[in-house]
Amino acid sequence: MLASSALFFRLGVKHLILPMGSPKMFAEGGLYGQRLVQWLVWGLAGDESLAYYQRTHWQVRMVMAGKQLPVLQEAAERVLEKTKEANGPFLWFVITPDFDQMWQWMGQAFVSGVNGRNEAVQALYGYAIPPAPLLISFGKPLISQDILPPLLYEEVQCYWTQQPGYSLTEECLRRILYDYAFLRGTWRADKTGRAEEAVHYRQAWENGPVLGLGQRLGPFWYPLAVSQPIADEGQE
Repeated sequence: MLASSALFFRLGVKHLILPMGSPKMFAEGGLYGQRLVQWLVWGLAGDESLAYYQRTHWQVRMVMAGKQLPVLQEAAERVLEKTKEANGPFLWFVITPDFDQMWQWMGQAFVSGVNGRNEAVQALYGYAIPPAPLLISFGKPLISQDILPPLLYEEVQCYWTQQPGYSLTEECLRRILYDYAFLRGTWRADKTGRAEEAVHYRQAWENGPVLGLGQRLGPFWYPLAVSQPIADEGQE
């Protein structure tokens, strides 16, 4: 996890938001459910992690989006104490035990009479975090309130990898960033001729894939392969 975070920061990211606990995770039974909080405390605020944060000068924050579990609140305070003097990029761990509690927590900002998004974010997170323009997630393409925490996004370009865990490679991340920076930005104020250009790719638009269709691989979902783009009809 920390190595993956370092990769983002090395490529220029200033704010990295990592959802680290969802309502589904907190509702799980068995050994996983029993040990979840213990694992979060060890992984995010253990001695090794704290030492790593200090070496890298990261500004690390643990945010409880909802009920303040004492053991996690203590861990968050420990992380803040060790990194509050740092001057590097921000790493935000957001933990959401329950959606109803999250909305109650979010309501505190508006009860306090904030004016606009920036003030609301400042009240909730302790810092005016800029809106996230890019989401890189794993598995099924879905959106939930723990994946995109409250007030931290406006328009978000989304990508889903199928590589388990924190195994994103630099090559894959660079491909995503290239697509985000140079290929996704198709909007233009003057749309003269845009529709006429699209006619050249009529086959692609009329027979294109449905993003999100998949198949079962044992107990898991996996996306169906997407065919290569159809060539310009004006070319031989």
